[in-house]
Amino acid sequence: MSAGIYTPDGKLFASYRVIPGTNSKSSSIPSGQDEIRRLTNKEIMLVRSITFQGKPSGIVYIRSDVEELNERLERYAGMLALFCWPVCWQLY
Repeated sequence: MSAGIYTPDGKLFASYRVIPGTNSKSSSIPSGQDEIRRLTNKEIMLVRSITFQGKPSGIVYIRSDVEELNERLERYAGMLALFCWPVCWQLY
């Protein structure tokens, strides 16, 4: 996971990284929008503009990989299958 807060001119103000070496990447937001959301099979990303008193004050960028979530879902699916198999077997 990585996150960053950027000034309106794109300079890094603050950052957070779970694993050193992973970068939070500044991403511009198209005019007329105040956020970008992206979900892929590998990561979740959110870029949102920060406004204060109606004026743009910066951009916040958050990115997290979903590998741990995918592993947990696979584990739960396996437990559900182990539980349902005997129940379904008895129904037939």
